[in-house]
Amino acid sequence: QALVLLSKERRARLEDSLKLYKFFGDMEEEEMFMRETENVLGSKDVGKDLISLTRLQQKHKFVSFEGKVISETQLI
Repeated sequence: QALVLLSKERRARLEDSLKLYKFFGDMEEEEMFMRETENVLGSKDVGKDLISLTRLQQKHKFVSFEGKVISETQLI
């Protein structure tokens, strides 16, 4: 009986640890995304010609789309 109780307590602690590690992993991923986004949006590059300007616009659209997807995913 006591052994069953101890195993249940240990399982609960392990599940809590797993949730915590998952949380830290998710936070690390979010921080990495924010740093990447900040680099793209904080760039002083305005494009020198039509091709470079088009590439910059595509980067901004992608970052905007990716941010929107993440926001909507977090609402679910």
